[in-house]
Amino acid sequence: MAHELLSVKLCELDEKLGRLHSRIQFSQTSDRNSLARETKLVRRECEEEQQNLSRRLKFSRSEMAGRISRIYEKMEETVRKARNEMENGQEKISPEEWLLLAEYSLDFASQAADRALLISLEAIGKQAEEELS
Repeated sequence: MAHELLSVKLCELDEKLGRLHSRIQFSQTSDRNSLARETKLVRRECEEEQQNLSRRLKFSRSEMAGRISRIYEKMEETVRKARNEMENGQEKISPEEWLLLAEYSLDFASQAADRALLISLEAIGKQAEEELS
């Protein structure tokens, strides 16, 4: 069961990473209007995905999902506050600083993927242990 579920999630992640790669490359050669449209579209997609994930976690019958939901909401609030502080701060954020933020955001995404791998391996191991007992 775990293998099938994780395989589906990996396919979804592969597709998402492919789109991420393509969109970044496309955006680097886009004119300002195209970039503004793409930015608006991605912002809306991010909001929708965040709402969908939050809704799935909240309406899950699993106690663990509820705990994950509360942690996720705290994390999202922290990210929102940090972004507001940056955007509404006294100093204007330079293009170089935005690029640095983008670079580290991709590093954090990579780190999250590594963490997901670790948790997946642990979950598969726990399931294998349970099947043996």
